[in-house]
Amino acid sequence: MVPGYQWVAALLASWTVPTDRRPVRLAAWHWYGKPAPTPEPASAPEPAPSADPSPETTLPRQTTWEAQQTVLQTLVARFGADRLLHVWDRGVSGARWLQWCLAHQWHFVVRWKKGNHLRPASAPTIGRTEASATARQKDGEAAWKLTRGKRAWGHGQVPNPRRPSQPITIAVLALPVCLVFDDTPLWLVVARRTSGTSRRRGSEPWRLLTTEPVETVADCWRIVTAYLGRWQIEQHLRFAKTELAVETIRLRSWQARAKLLALVTFAVLVLLELLGDCQGQELATILHFAHRTGRVAKDAWRPLYRLRLALATLWNHYTPNLQVQT
Repeated sequence: MVPGYQWVAALLASWTVPTDRRPVRLAAWHWYGKPAPTPEPASAPEPAPSADPSPETTLPRQTTWEAQQTVLQTLVARFGADRLLHVWDRGVSGARWLQWCLAHQWHFVVRWKKGNHLRPASAPTIGRTEASATARQKDGEAAWKLTRGKRAWGHGQVPNPRRPSQPITIAVLALPVCLVFDDTPLWLVVARRTSGTSRRRGSEPWRLLTTEPVETVADCWRIVTAYLGRWQIEQHLRFAKTELAVETIRLRSWQARAKLLALVTFAVLVLLELLGDCQGQELATILHFAHRTGRVAKDAWRPLYRLRLALATLWNHYTPNLQVQT
């Protein structure tokens, strides 16, 4: 089913704490629709408008690029550019996106593909200056070649989500780089897995491109731990798609959809608020309604799926009387 709308969500997490146990809050949830196609000339008369207002009159019509810009500009205006470190995956490592963020002087950490090209900070500008940024991205040198043969600065351990008792040991290093089409100084942090779990065929180290200066091992870990928070964000977005079914709403009119999506957004806020204090007695009491015997389920730091099931069970067993007494 095609719902007729799309959404962009942004979650806010603490990135100064060097652990994976950090609070997460819903910072923005933006609904939008695809731009209307260009009307073609036709001789037939246009149909009369229906009684129900169309989504075009109530839902913003934007591209994904415009929707992401709207969300980020709202967050920066609310919290300030210097207080935010944007963490992105490889899907937003394009030339157009990075050039726009660098023009606004935003701080970011983005997962960099091994084949994407960069140039050392000491290298002169490479490529044709008259070409576009996307065309010049083919110049320079692949990221994996820049870090080939580099010795690690230090070693450390990160949590293993599948086996908490066996943390993963990784080696970190960094080097100053620049984009092919921009002279803004950047840093490429590489985190290679050395032990803690078997190396699968084709596994690649993390290559994190950041605007933050990285000159020590502590700076490397600051960037790596910041990127570790992305897994919590991925879990929350997957939870909204599957458990809350925001992409499979069976309603025809946009007005009814908007009301239901508002309730879904409020439900996400309540769940994240309850998970804010993961060691609280209130949360432990609620989780008893979704009893689990496995150690992994019991030791989960942010049991989002279990919390939703526990609240649903609690509601079914003790349904409140919502009638207003007059």
